[in-house]
Amino acid sequence: MRLHHVAVAAAGAWSFAAVSYAVLETLSEHRSVLTLAVNVAVVVAGSLGIAVLVRVDHHVVALGWMGKAGIGMVGIGVAISAVTWGAVNVYLIIQGVGYLIFGVALIRSQAAPTISTVIVSGAFFTAPIVFLIADAAQIGTPNDYGDRDAAFALGFAVGATLMVIGLLGWARWLDQLPAPAQTS
Repeated sequence: MRLHHVAVAAAGAWSFAAVSYAVLETLSEHRSVLTLAVNVAVVVAGSLGIAVLVRVDHHVVALGWMGKAGIGMVGIGVAISAVTWGAVNVYLIIQGVGYLIFGVALIRSQAAPTISTVIVSGAFFTAPIVFLIADAAQIGTPNDYGDRDAAFALGFAVGATLMVIGLLGWARWLDQLPAPAQTS
């Protein structure tokens, strides 16, 4: 599978996760199924994101320890998302730190488009900020746990949408890279 396809698949998984989360507000009676759908989509999107980072790190050799540290942080965030369902802001911020570290290294290498890299690098910092603002504005009704699904969904949707935009920009860039050499 070409690298740009992996980036597009990751973007699609983030989109599916955001839509599934948004539906919680209107179909709260299906909370367990929708939460499972969100969790699976987040783990798939995160795993595909790691695959993109690993391949970009391999292709852009100049990333060094910062590239590897960024991949490691994203991996920790994905692992947390695989075992917790209620820590959305936690695993998004941890992944966000990883993407930020990786993005700084990528921007310093001047190998990738700056705008897409900045968007990917900052996408997951917007989610908790938007959630906090939406929660303070009391957007949505409190669920059984006292959380406002609509406020979480809004924050998650903004973060995921920015990640999708950044990943699609990367997909265009990755499509222009030469295919890796085949080893026999």
